[in-house]
Amino acid sequence: MIITDLESNKSIFTTSYAINDKKDIVYVSIDEDLDLQMFTDEGADMENAMVVSLKDMLEIDNSISMLPEFEKGDAFQRTDKKAAWVKITE
Repeated sequence: MIITDLESNKSIFTTSYAINDKKDIVYVSIDEDLDLQMFTDEGADMENAMVVSLKDMLEIDNSISMLPEFEKGDAFQRTDKKAAWVKITE
């Protein structure tokens, strides 16, 4: 599956660092229910948690569309917006 296969109104869990501060998304995870989490270097700061649509997230950072093909349970990271996504293996 690729990110653009998902509905544009799919909920994305993120933080205000990505939305308000426009910091680079450097981590993406896809859980078993296809829920997505996208975070900046600040990580999952629950005090600044937000939920936005996939469409909104792609408008903020279109480089997310370059995420490689994924399956449920996958996670990816990169150093910044210009870097390639790398699958995290356990």
